[in-house]
Order: sequence, then C-alpha cells, then structure tokens
Amino acid sequence: MSSKSPAKSSPGSQAGAPTPHQTFLPRADEAARRKHRNLLTHASTRDFTAAHVSNMTEDACYWRFVEMRFGSRTQVTCPDCGAIDKHYYRSDRCQWRCKDCHHTFSITSGTVLHSRKLPFKLILLAIAFFVSGAKGVAGLHTHRLLNVQAKTAFLLNQKIREAISLIRELPPLQGVIELDGGHFGGRPRSGRVRRRPGKDKQVAERIQSQMAAQNAGKPIPKAKPSKANIERLKKRRIVFVLRQHAGLHGLGAVTTRVFVLQAESAAEVRAPIMRSVEPGSTIMSDENAAYTWLSQHFDHHVVNHQLEYSSAAGVNENQAESFFSRLRRYVLGIGHKFEPQYILDYAVEMAWREDCRRQTEGTKTDALTRGLLSSHTSKWRGYFQGRIPSSRTDSVAQG
Repeated sequence: MSSKSPAKSSPGSQAGAPTPHQTFLPRADEAARRKHRNLLTHASTRDFTAAHVSNMTEDACYWRFVEMRFGSRTQVTCPDCGAIDKHYYRSDRCQWRCKDCHHTFSITSGTVLHSRKLPFKLILLAIAFFVSGAKGVAGLHTHRLLNVQAKTAFLLNQKIREAISLIRELPPLQGVIELDGGHFGGRPRSGRVRRRPGKDKQVAERIQSQMAAQNAGKPIPKAKPSKANIERLKKRRIVFVLRQHAGLHGLGAVTTRVFVLQAESAAEVRAPIMRSVEPGSTIMSDENAAYTWLSQHFDHHVVNHQLEYSSAAGVNENQAESFFSRLRRYVLGIGHKFEPQYILDYAVEMAWREDCRRQTEGTKTDALTRGLLSSHTSKWRGYFQGRIPSSRTDSVAQG
C-alpha cells in the first residue's frame, strides 16, 4: 500500500509516540476550543428562530422576502429585462410593473418558489424548522407542524434542499483533507422466519467450509444473498466525501464536498479527487486499495482501520466519519430510506449542515431564503403532475 510514513518527532520533543495530529495540524489554544464547543448553547445563536417568525405578521414576512431578494423595498430588479428602478407597485396584488419593458412580476417570479401558493409566513416557518433540525427534517413532520398537505410539505423541503445547492460555493480544497466512502441505500433485509429448521446446521457447515478454505489458502466462500436482497442491493450507492480541516486541531472541518458513485474504486474516485483537491495537499485515507495512487499527486497518509481508528502520528478519518454519522442519523431516525435518484440531495444537505454548524440560526435562515429567491427554475416544479426530476446519482459532484 502506497503511503507516506509518519514524520518523526522534532529534536528536543518528548520521546515516544507523537501527540495525535501533531504531524499535520497545530493545536488550537484552550480558549478557542472552549468557544468552539460552547457556541451552540450560546444565546447569540438564537437570533432568528421559529418563535420570532410566529410573532411576525404576514405583511412583515412578505417585506422580509422582498429585502432578501432585492436588498430594498423600493429599488427592485425586473426579472425579464434586468432594469433596476422604482417600478410601479400594485399593492392589491403585491406585484410590480416594469417601467421599461412593462413586464408584470412578483417577489417569487422566476425563482425556486415560482407559482407558490403558501403564505410567506408558513414558508419562513418551514425554513426556520428546517434550519433547527441537526439531523434533518422529515416531510411528514413538517406537514404536521405547518398544518399543510403531506405533498406540500415534501415539495417545500425538497425546494429548500435545492436552494442549498444554489448557495454553496465550491472552491478547491487545500491543506489537510480527509476522504472516505460510505454505503447508502439498498439495505438488505432478513427473512420472515427468525430461525428456520436446520439453520444451525447450515451455519456450522458454512463456518467449516470457510475455515477449510482459509487453511488451504483459498478465497473464503461467502453466503449468497436472497433474490429479494439482490434487487435491493441494486439501489446501493457510495457516498464519497472529502473534508478540509480548519487548520487547527480541535476545530474540526470547515469545507465538505460530496459525490455519489457506483463503487469505491480507483476508477470512480480519481475524477472527484483531482477535480476538488489542490495539487500538493495532504490527504488522509484508510487502507482501501482505491487510494493507493494518491501518493503520485498528493502528500498521502494512511490509517489501517483493521488495527486502529487513528495512528500514533494522528492519521485518521474522524471528520469524514462525522459526516457519515450525521447522514446515517437521518436515514435511521428521520427519512428511514434512500432512493438512488435523491441520495445526492440529502448528502448535500448534510454537507451544508456540517459546514454551517457554527453559524447562527438567522445567518442560515437568510442564506436559505436567498437561495429560494435566486433566479432558477426549480426541478421540483410539477413533480406531482408527472414531471419527475432527472436522476443525479452516478459520478455527480455537488458541494
């Protein structure tokens, strides 16, 4: 396996194994680490929550959306010709008429929320609930909170996830980067009968055949999945993640990139890595053979997960595993399953939650509101009328 050996301790350092992460990242001082840990419980993070929205009127929510999109209540931009002016405002219909091209438009014209039917207060409440969920928000939970149809809540949550893709920037990763792949979707199931007659005998025979093959130096035979599980496994995909460290040990990662691949192989991971990582960066990975070529382009370090979670020199994938933990919490406790064509949408959402975990509620709410009001035709428009979004699952990059 191709990898860099851990750097030796500098002269004058204490004998023995180096402190974890000493090789790659300097340690943050205790004050910075304490502030980093306690930020989520500080009152300053609750600057705009669902409680604030509940105290607002529909008119106040409407003008908040206007200011989010145009930056002003008077100087607005025509989405048709781009003219910025104090256009004619029709207060009875909450619409403007352009002074130049005479086009009539509203606050949501040409945006992800185009042709919206919900009141602005309910949309703002949905954004506040979405932001507050550390592991994501289910559509059925949103439909109970807002007292709307389940289809309405599902599409609103999906449009918010689409807004995340519109607001995320994708600069190349540099510095110290962790990467790993996780299996998601296509979860196999056990049979209906818990213990079949003769099951113990079959297990004993399989173990004996495996031991005999191991002693003879032959490949160990594996149990064959059922036909139903073979069909389920066709929906399995690899969520491939790259995470850039903050630069100081103890502050975690700051930037996350996610890809959805068919397999964790060298052929699949090469393009995402080369497209996302600056040459010469330091990469930490596990012992998977798909990453042996990284030493040709990067400062590559490996941790053997068959022996340890973190090497004595500090090589680990804890930040990548942190992302997978959050994504798996959504699967197990919120969404309960993944369909292949939508895996990337949820992976991007969890990447955004990881990167914005230290931002205030108001900052995240404003960012999502601007994303919903950006000039973009939603792929979810007409979903329940048969216009299904195209698949975005295989070898597709997203931030």
